[in-house]
Amino acid sequence: MVQLTCLSSTVSAPADDASGSSPPPHVLADKRYPWIDVLRGIAILMVIAVHASHGLKGSDSLLRTIFGFGGFGVQLFFVASAMTLCMSLENNYGKPRWLIKYAARRYFRIAPMYYVGIVLYFFWSFAKNYTQNGLLGPLPQYTVTNVLTNVIFIHGFFPAAYNNIVPGGWSIGTEVAFYVLFPCLFLLYRTVKRPLLLSVFLLAGCYLLISLVQWWLGQTIAGSDFLYFNIANQLQVFIIGMLGFYYLPVICRRHPVFLFLVIFLFGVLGYGVWEQPIHNARFLALAAYAGAFVGLAALVARMKLKGAWLGDIGRRSFSMYVVHFLFMNVIDYSFNHGSGLLTEYPNLKALVHFGVAVLATYRIAGLTKRWIEDPCIRLGARFMKLRSGAQ
Repeated sequence: MVQLTCLSSTVSAPADDASGSSPPPHVLADKRYPWIDVLRGIAILMVIAVHASHGLKGSDSLLRTIFGFGGFGVQLFFVASAMTLCMSLENNYGKPRWLIKYAARRYFRIAPMYYVGIVLYFFWSFAKNYTQNGLLGPLPQYTVTNVLTNVIFIHGFFPAAYNNIVPGGWSIGTEVAFYVLFPCLFLLYRTVKRPLLLSVFLLAGCYLLISLVQWWLGQTIAGSDFLYFNIANQLQVFIIGMLGFYYLPVICRRHPVFLFLVIFLFGVLGYGVWEQPIHNARFLALAAYAGAFVGLAALVARMKLKGAWLGDIGRRSFSMYVVHFLFMNVIDYSFNHGSGLLTEYPNLKALVHFGVAVLATYRIAGLTKRWIEDPCIRLGARFMKLRSGAQ
């Protein structure tokens, strides 16, 4: 047994030995871990940064390169999500109606705020359509079919709907697809009890899956945003997050300098592979970045980084993710309308854009979390208690 203060509980480190007898780690999922919130805080800042960098297109500035890495903030969310789900089911597996409770928690956690996003951006599309085309009405993508697929969270499988109703909604569709797969993967890890070996097979399966999908559709993940964002391509990131969870006790024991080195090397590997003329280069790059994020999770956990302000941002990250696109649009329009505020200074513009967007979305997300997210999570908890009492 390895005692880890970074997890605030006793965790069993797995061993892929011949016996395969090492049990999966046990953690208290009902206790909030500050390092998870810190990871989410970093992730949402990365996402906002990459969107603030759009005004730097064509620039070779260092700021554009740094902000450009923010595009992988969603993958950091995915790694953190996989680890959190493992914690949750390790704590709740085997209890009465554990699967129903798992599904209810996930639904009440994301659905209400996402539905607010659907309504918000539907009406916002009126303003965009009017300013862009002089038409008073929603943008053409707001069809009944596209909206409905988003409502039931299957939009990740529809090219016309996966990212056109709620900006950035592709990640929610991909996340929900993983939610559906996760209990099966979780039970598989518990059955096999050899996480490293199993993960190797699963990652090979993911590579084969995305290769077959590309062959079937006649497209590549480098040339199709839909395929790149699809669960078939992103599932590997979640699996690496799950593997990171099972080996977190071992990784956390490493010296911070070693962890910094791991993060740096995996990051460089991902950056170097991204544009290489090799088959599925971006699939391989995502795997490298996911490895870097596992190292980051271990580093943040090991160093007990609570980061009060960063953790608070992390706790508001879902609401910030949903609403920040609106503020990005407003700020971008303000900067570029007419003579264009700060257009002669693109780096300064990107920094101001980032700072204003973070501040604005942080404030609004505090309200939406208090009035929408938290009450709906409590509603879900009461729903589960009522069902338990009725049995």
